[in-house]
Amino acid sequence: MRITLFLLFFSLALAVFGQENPEKKPRRTEIGLNITGTLAGFLNADGNNTSSDPFLLSIKRVGLKNTLRVGFNLKSSNKKEDTDGFVIRTSNENLFRARTGIEHRLTIAKRCIVHWGGDVIGEYAGNTVKSTNFGVGNATLTTRSFGVGTGPVLGFQYAIHPRITLSTEAALYAMGRFGRDTEQIDNFSPVIKNIRRLEVLPLIPSSLYINILF
Repeated sequence: MRITLFLLFFSLALAVFGQENPEKKPRRTEIGLNITGTLAGFLNADGNNTSSDPFLLSIKRVGLKNTLRVGFNLKSSNKKEDTDGFVIRTSNENLFRARTGIEHRLTIAKRCIVHWGGDVIGEYAGNTVKSTNFGVGNATLTTRSFGVGTGPVLGFQYAIHPRITLSTEAALYAMGRFGRDTEQIDNFSPVIKNIRRLEVLPLIPSSLYINILF
């Protein structure tokens, strides 16, 4: 009888200690989309849909203590203008921005979370403008630049569903940029200017993200 009770107690103890701690949440993947431009289009069809936040998509790996965050944005455009039949202006613009960092989260209410941390950011920008003036000549201006920086972030999240949250955040990035401007007029020797500058990029919490947890 004692052996039977011991085995029963031992089995129950294994079952209890083998359960996952309810205070610890499993690791999750969170994908966020910047919907600021979409909302601006609904509310004001003639307004500016460009968000001041340079990151369109966010991917986060939510851990037990810290969260790994990655975000990026990509833009490419080509435009051709014919002003008066004599001058044709074409432009090509490419831009890529990315960030990676760590954030820490603090639950301040049942549905409200505050997060803070820091990012390392990188950027590539390329722009080529060509003007063709029949009877006069051609002019081409090409700009290529790279940027790298870092800075702190502070944000807020509100859960509208156990797997869906709305979030916004502010950041203060310091970025150094370097590159080259090349101006070419017909067959003359190109004029080259080197780019070296340091910028401080404050991002106010004007962008709204919808995040889905998997």
